Amino acid sequence: MWVKQLLRMINEISALTHSCLDIQTRFTKIVIHFRNQLPNRISWHELGIHVRAAQRWVKRYYEDPGSIFEKKRKSSRRRILGEDHKQFLLNYIDENPSALVIEVTESLTQIFAGLNASRSTIYSFMATERNLSIKQAQFQPVERNSEEKIQQRYHWVQKWQQTDLDFTTN
Repeated sequence: MWVKQLLRMINEISALTHSCLDIQTRFTKIVIHFRNQLPNRISWHELGIHVRAAQRWVKRYYEDPGSIFEKKRKSSRRRILGEDHKQFLLNYIDENPSALVIEVTESLTQIFAGLNASRSTIYSFMATERNLSIKQAQFQPVERNSEEKIQQRYHWVQKWQQTDLDFTTN
């Protein structure tokens, strides 16, 4: 008998709090209205809430009743590059279009003392947020393209072409 009455009360409260989109808010309103009269197992079951979540919410309500209805701000890591840093980067790249990421990083840390931005941070800002195409410089040793090396390669190819080995047909 009391279960039917309890379910009717839950439906009444659910109807009253229908405009609330947050299940946690609905549950805590039930707890507020029926403090010790409402067994937790029935209320969480009716609302489709996990038992442990319901217990945490009730505990939090009893510790600080006002905190239940406050939206928790998600705390996240603060961004390394601020708006002034980003503006400096864009101006620097406009002035030096062929600048390397290392050079950009060094100039940024020289201007903004105390800024601890890595090359990957600056690279990701340039590549993802500003869609700048960044090419890495590929340095070749001078001796690789020297006249002497080119002649050695040419003679090596000539020597192997004169043999009867044909690598195109096995």
